[in-house]
Amino acid sequence: MNACAEAGQWLWPQALLLFHEMVEENLEPDAICYHSWLSVCGKAQQWQRALSSLREMCDHMLMPDTICYWNVMVACKCGGQWQQALSLLGEMRDKELEPDVPNYNAGVIACENQGQWRQALFLLSELHSAAVLQSLLCSAEWPRTSFLLLLLLPSPPSSLIPPPPCPSQPTLAPSPNL
Repeated sequence: MNACAEAGQWLWPQALLLFHEMVEENLEPDAICYHSWLSVCGKAQQWQRALSSLREMCDHMLMPDTICYWNVMVACKCGGQWQQALSLLGEMRDKELEPDVPNYNAGVIACENQGQWRQALFLLSELHSAAVLQSLLCSAEWPRTSFLLLLLLPSPPSSLIPPPPCPSQPTLAPSPNL
């Protein structure tokens, strides 16, 4: 199933077949199997299957972690289901599972992709930990995050230093002739 997850959206039917064969053979899927399956669902934009599989995990007394939720949120984001992505963040908090940077990132982008800027700003305002906010600022989503923060904050806290430029982006050095 990991191979199907790595192959992305094109092999999700094979991963589904493997997952169902496990159940038919009375092999109880463990957390690792669910991680792989939810990853496949996320890459294949199968948000409904991802949500139902997350519920099945709980039925089997397996506690989903932030990675499981992230994979489901990615599926929701790709499927245009921003409300479901935000609902999952709330569910994580209800279960006393602290959402991490990838979870918030998936929620913000799910909102952004559907033009839900107010929701994205609200989500950013919910960030309680400066470390989480700093990590988000340093992530690959810095341009989106910085834009949203400019709308949200009158002035960014001085403790938040913008990340260095990516190695692939040239930096502009001042001209010695100036």
